[in-house]
Amino acid sequence: VNPPADGIALDGLARGWGHIERATQDGGDREARWNMMSASMQGALAFQKGLGCVHSLSHSLGGVNPRLHHGTLNAMFLPAVVQFNAPADAMRKERRRQRMAQAIGVPGCDAAGQALADAIRALNARLGLPPQLTAATGMDAIAHCMETFMAAPFNPPADGIAIDGLRRGWQYIERATQNGADKEARFNLMSASMQGAMAFQKGLGCVHSLSHSLGGVNPRLHHGTLNAMFLPAVVLFNAPAESVQKEDRLNRMAQAMGLASGGDVAPALADMTRRLGLPTGLAAMGVTAADYERIIDGAMADHCHKMNPRIATREEYAQMLSDSAVLKV
Repeated sequence: VNPPADGIALDGLARGWGHIERATQDGGDREARWNMMSASMQGALAFQKGLGCVHSLSHSLGGVNPRLHHGTLNAMFLPAVVQFNAPADAMRKERRRQRMAQAIGVPGCDAAGQALADAIRALNARLGLPPQLTAATGMDAIAHCMETFMAAPFNPPADGIAIDGLRRGWQYIERATQNGADKEARFNLMSASMQGAMAFQKGLGCVHSLSHSLGGVNPRLHHGTLNAMFLPAVVLFNAPAESVQKEDRLNRMAQAMGLASGGDVAPALADMTRRLGLPTGLAAMGVTAADYERIIDGAMADHCHKMNPRIATREEYAQMLSDSAVLKV
């Protein structure tokens, strides 16, 4: 018995079910992707209560054939397990099928299993996010992990989640971009996205204060792409910060990224952005020096501004914008 876990899980189901098709069809749909990230995090928080036959089967089959994707296997087993569980005493007593049916918007509990099967078939037919959106949203996940790790507040659990998310995101983003059907790469990039979302309660920083502001100035510019543009300059700006130096954060990020030293992080980010086919800097996205004052106004007022390990002045923000105009490898 764990009512808090039940509540978290049921809300996660409603969010995931309500937005999974939109997120699959359009990787730039921020509302849909945010709700999917929330559902992923809620599932991770709630499954301390326990799992069941879906996972016992998928764990076993994944051991028999490690090339089979865990999440896809779960999707294959869900309809049958929902039907198998229906007569269980706990299911009937707690009206669990009825409550799940309500969460996913089907007319009754008998329709839940069929609705799952129908949705799974539809989603499998659309596997794959366009390469540029995969790259942009993947760099967004990497930015969340890196900024969380660099943020000044003391939160070792968030740091651990973020640095592992960075490792996964960095290792798999090219594979996921080059081949949308690479399920291992997509799984690890999705994990990086979830880990960034779980960890950034610790705080973000100048990457996001700038991208939030510029996204308000020109809402057509993609948030993840903007984060990729600002990351190299912000990493260099943060390098001398006391907390970054004390905790050896640049070298630890470099290790997670497979680089020789912290000095390699900023150029590696610029090079990765180039290899992924994203814009080569803000200038390529149509941002000019005439926009800087408005961007800086918004950045100074953004809630992420004061979470950065080194508080930026207007002049320092202007330099970061200038440095991000054309990325230097």
